[in-house]
Order: sequence, then structure tokens, then C-alpha cells
Amino acid sequence: MAQLVVTTGKRFVDLDGLACVIAYQEIPPERPLAVIAGPLNNSVTNTIRKWPIDYLTDLEPGDYEFVIVDVSEAKEFPFFVNKEKVVEIYDHHFGFEKFWAHLGEKAKIEPVGACATLIWEEMRKRKHEVRSGPAPREVEVSGSESKKWGKTLQNSPSIPILDSPLTSHPHPLLSPLVANLLYTAILSNTLNFQSSITTERDKKAFEELKNFTNLPKDWIIQYYQDQEVNAYTNPEQAIASDTKIEMIKGMKCAVGELELWNSMNFIKDHKSSIESTLRSFETELWFLNAPSIGEGRSYIFTKSETLKNFLRNVIQVDFFGTDVGVTKKLWLRKEILRMIQ
Repeated sequence: MAQLVVTTGKRFVDLDGLACVIAYQEIPPERPLAVIAGPLNNSVTNTIRKWPIDYLTDLEPGDYEFVIVDVSEAKEFPFFVNKEKVVEIYDHHFGFEKFWAHLGEKAKIEPVGACATLIWEEMRKRKHEVRSGPAPREVEVSGSESKKWGKTLQNSPSIPILDSPLTSHPHPLLSPLVANLLYTAILSNTLNFQSSITTERDKKAFEELKNFTNLPKDWIIQYYQDQEVNAYTNPEQAIASDTKIEMIKGMKCAVGELELWNSMNFIKDHKSSIESTLRSFETELWFLNAPSIGEGRSYIFTKSETLKNFLRNVIQVDFFGTDVGVTKKLWLRKEILRMIQ
């Protein structure tokens, strides 16, 4: 019988992809192998990297079936994935729905802000189907139970279980670790719910997951400030780890993205690093989209008049005669690219 593997894209992995891989392990009756082939990007902060997250980075040769999360373009799959043996897809990026039509309802490519929302919905659905069965472990993760996570959690606090339809059952729907990851991934991928791709499903999932988390009260601010610390520590790596090469009107363009609490200060301090990093992708066309969460707007840095004109035509951005434009709302890179293309 083939071993089930859950994985995501092969390039730099963001928090949404990481959270979905780890969370999916808690859905099937038998725990699948979690594999993260690409390095983690700046959205996975140093604080989160200290959490007891356990996964493989490669696979030995063997008989496998694959669940793919947060990506549906086959060329972006890790090299070890046999697309003929993909049995499930969860994604919120569009363009490859027809390719996976043969999977039927097992191909969940839907318009939500975060793939984490889809994983939580599936987890809740499947767990409710078996809630009348024997209760497995308690929600507290400690002692021998922590071995399942690959690290010792003896100092981890137990999770307060609130009296609600989701938490009153002795069979918890998910572990605190997974709740923390999914909750933060939704926060990150919706730009703190200020992105236009945010849906009511994302908001509902976020509120439901909150019941299972053990995060500090100021977690939202802490999360974005942690990203800022990471970015200032190594600006080149922070930018390179979230840069994609896209074709814009037939032209190759390097498009970076960096979500910070205050993006403008970072751009002011690191203009030369931003430019040199994006130019290193061997293209004259480049721009950085830097959502500034604390201000509710994005800053766009580019020296290309061609790109400035494209951007002016599709989003409300004013460059004020400079190389740094300001928008009236928060924009994600994928939203901007969709508008341009």
C-alpha cells in the first residue's frame, strides 16, 4: 500500500504552505509524511521557527501518493512528486483547475484568502464525521505525546478548552500547534484581513481556530514585528526568499514582496539592497510590493517607468515623481499581477 505524503511547492515556502502541510497530518486516520522541500521565507518568523514543527525535507525512493497544498501548478511541485499519483489538491491560486478536474471533489481550488482556511474546513468536516467514535488523546500536548512532534514540549502550556460546539467534545479537532499555525497563516495571507481577497470563510475560520490557540494577546503585532526584525537582520535574504519571476506584458520581471508593520522605513533604509537583490534575478524589470500593515497601505518601489505606468493603470498608486509609490489600500502581489495580466 502506498504511503501518503503531504507537501507544497518547491520554491521558498511561506507560512500558509507550511501550516497546511503540518495541519493536514491531523486529518486522515493514518498520519501522512509531511515534506517541505523548499526553504522557508520571511513570513515564517524566528519565533515560529522555534515551535516544535517536525517535517522531512526529502523523500527516500518508495511507493507514495501525494496530497498537494497551496500550489496547483505541476511545474512548481518538488521533484519527488509524481503528478500521476496526486490524490488531493488544496489551493487558492487559479489557472490549473481543468488540469485537476479528474480528481473531482478531491481538487479543492477555491477563492479564499488563505489555503489554511480550506485545510481547516476539511479538518472540521472530517473530524465531525467521526466525533461519535472513541476519543483519542487529550488536547494537552506534553510528556510522551510530545514525541509525535519531534521535540519535547514539557514546558508548553496546556490549551484552555472553551465551551463551544467545537471544543466541548473530549475528541479535540486539532492540536494547539496546528491551531497556532493555521490561525497565523490566515492572518498573514489576508494581510490582517485588509486584503481584498479576504472572504467571510477566512474570517469564520480565524475565529473558530482562535478557540484552540495558545498565542499571546498581542500576537498579531508581535508576528509582523518579528518579520520586521528578520528583514532588517538580513534584507537581501528576506527579499530574495519572496521574489517571483513573472511575465508582464511579455516581459520578464522580478517581483518581490515583503509584509511588514512599517514598510516605508525599511525601503528608505535599504533601497540599494532591494535594487541589487531584485536585479540579481537577471532582469532589468523589477519591483517590490511592500504592504505596510500598521498603515493599511502598500509601498511599491521600482525604477522602471514602464512598470510605474502599468501599475498606475490597474491600482491606485501615486509615485509623486519618485521611485516609491503609495497605494490607498493594502495590495498583495498576486492581486497586482492579476490586475496587470
